[in-house]
Amino acid sequence: MKKTLLSLVVGVAMTMSATAQINVTGPIPFDNIMGGTVAPIFQGSAGTTEMSPGVQIPKITGSLTGVTMDAILTASTNDTYANDLTILVTSGPDLSQAANYLLQVGGFSNFVPANKFAWGCEPACDVATLSTPVTGTVNSFAAMDFTGSTMIIWLANGYVDADPATNSGSWTINSMSFAGVTQVVGINEASISSSVYPNPANDVLNIKMDQEVASVEVLSLDGKVVATSTTASVNVTDLNSGMYIYRVMTASGAIATGTFAKN
Repeated sequence: MKKTLLSLVVGVAMTMSATAQINVTGPIPFDNIMGGTVAPIFQGSAGTTEMSPGVQIPKITGSLTGVTMDAILTASTNDTYANDLTILVTSGPDLSQAANYLLQVGGFSNFVPANKFAWGCEPACDVATLSTPVTGTVNSFAAMDFTGSTMIIWLANGYVDADPATNSGSWTINSMSFAGVTQVVGINEASISSSVYPNPANDVLNIKMDQEVASVEVLSLDGKVVATSTTASVNVTDLNSGMYIYRVMTASGAIATGTFAKN
């Protein structure tokens, strides 16, 4: 008797290691799909899927060879267990077709029966007790090539027993890494660099860059524009505390993006 794809409270900051690997920490945005909540994290370099209009899922190249998780269950409703925290890989954005599911790490429900793996923390993490850690490294699946692919990596609550969902859970992710892949940087984004100050910001966020600023957008982590400016400074006084994305367009049409914290 178990569970529902549901909500995670996690955050996103991506870094590259010396070897091919992406490390993820911090808040991750979620899209509501199939009665539950899942978050698209990365897509193959040929993917065109957007998290929200104009905000693409980050692209990656290379072959995924392993996933490592270090998280803690912080809330549970109706038997969502710590190890229901799940990584899914699908062939594209359509989650309504079972044939699109390619890999599952964690979770109770069998999205990918032939290619499903446990985190390895069981039985200790197979409980709904709050503050239970869910940890493990899984690298026993066949390598998955994201170069020139439309595959998508999702983060989810891997317990589905009803639609609409009746179960929910939240996790704090200390760290999560994907071995064998690196992130693709867009041409425009790679052509310029930017920084912001103060960070964290209280009232005004200032943009520092070598090119003339044409416009600035501040986006929430679910891709919604929450503040704008036509100068190198943007008023963030009314924003709630938390992490945000900034996107700058220069007079030449180049784009720079980054993240900042609001106090």
